[in-house]
Amino acid sequence: MAFIQTNAFGIPGRGAAVRCSRRSQVRMSLDVDSVSQSFIHLANPVVIQKVADYVGTLGLPPFVIKWGHPAMMAFMVAGMGMPGAAFGWIGRLGKGKESVKMKNLHEQVMVAFWLLAFAGALGGSLSLAGQGHEIWTLQDPHFVSALAVLGLLTANAVYAYSGFGGSTPAEKLKGRTVHAYLGALTMGVFVVHGVLGFMGGMAL
Repeated sequence: MAFIQTNAFGIPGRGAAVRCSRRSQVRMSLDVDSVSQSFIHLANPVVIQKVADYVGTLGLPPFVIKWGHPAMMAFMVAGMGMPGAAFGWIGRLGKGKESVKMKNLHEQVMVAFWLLAFAGALGGSLSLAGQGHEIWTLQDPHFVSALAVLGLLTANAVYAYSGFGGSTPAEKLKGRTVHAYLGALTMGVFVVHGVLGFMGGMAL
C-alpha cells in the first residue's frame, strides 16, 4: 500500500509537491510545443503545408526529408551552374565557331538551371515545412540568400534577353562584360547559400 508523506496537519510533503510540479512542467512543455506547431502551420502558406504534410505520410526516411534538398541543390550547382557559367566565359573569351557553340550551350544550360533553381526553392520550402519549421522568414539567413540568388539569376537573365542593355555593338560588348561578372557573382552567392543551408541543417 502506498502512503503519501504528510506533515502534522495532513498536508502533502515536499516530495509529492515536487512530483506534481514536474508533471505540470511536462504538461506545460507539451502544450507550448503543440501551440508552437499550430502557429507554424498557420504561418506557412496553406498549399505548401498541405503538400508537406502529405509527403510526411509517404514514409520517407527522415534523412531524405532533411538532406534530400541540399543534396539535389549541390548536384545541380556543381553539375549545371558552375559548368554553365564556365561555358559562358569560354564563349566570351573565345573566337569563331567554338565561341558561338559555347555561348549557345551556356544559354541552354542556364535557362534549365534557372528553372531548376526555383523548383529547388520549392523543394527546400517543403522540406522545412515537413520538419515542422516556419518558412520564408527574413530572420533566416539561408532564406535571405535564397532570395538573393533567385533575384540575381532572374535579373541577369532579363538583362541578357533584353540585349545586354545596349543597342550598338560597343554597348552590347560592355553589357556582356557586366553579364559575365554578375553571373560569376551569382555563383559565389550560391556557394554562400549552400554553406548557410548546411549550417542550418546541422543546427536543426
